[in-house]
Amino acid sequence: SHTINCRGACCLEVLAEEWIQRVIDFLFLKIMKNFVEFLAWLRIAASPSIAGCLLGGFSYVYFTSPLNIGMAIALSCAGLVLGILWANKVRKRRSAVDFISEVNRSRDADQKA
Repeated sequence: SHTINCRGACCLEVLAEEWIQRVIDFLFLKIMKNFVEFLAWLRIAASPSIAGCLLGGFSYVYFTSPLNIGMAIALSCAGLVLGILWANKVRKRRSAVDFISEVNRSRDADQKA
């Protein structure tokens, strides 16, 4: 995009430095994008996982059965599996970040427009 007024090895060094900087910038942006996408995926998966753990904990505390520890573990695992499946389904349809931003979108802005 700009002209370099030098000859020979100096030009190659400048071009190499610019190319290396562009590669580093690209990799950094790609890593950051994937990190943000992972955090959004984790947020989607956490909701059913937490619900399953809460149900498992309540079943352990309130049901007096010799199988209550098994039921608690099963409910917790079911919540975790459902959370992972849901987050992967959302990620395959569209970006997890898009899903989270749509869920968090202010409903007042929709009504004013």
